[in-house]
Amino acid sequence: MRKQQAPAAPSVTIDTIIDHVSRDKGIDRKVLIEAVEAAIQNAAHKALGADRQLEARYNQESGQVDLFQYMKVVEHVLDNYREV
Repeated sequence: MRKQQAPAAPSVTIDTIIDHVSRDKGIDRKVLIEAVEAAIQNAAHKALGADRQLEARYNQESGQVDLFQYMKVVEHVLDNYREV
């Protein structure tokens, strides 16, 4: 007996979700993007540590949220989370 495979889940992007929520709930797209960025940044701080200087930015071209860690270039590292 041949095993049936489940149909593939439709590909949904963050951009699609933002558009739907914006339209359905009447929330400005910019407000939703800022909320997504803040949520990713908060999750990253919880996972990586609050000492890190992080910034999350939504990239509309790729449909992804990019996470950046800012570090200072120094000769002698005193703070591993902020210096390199």
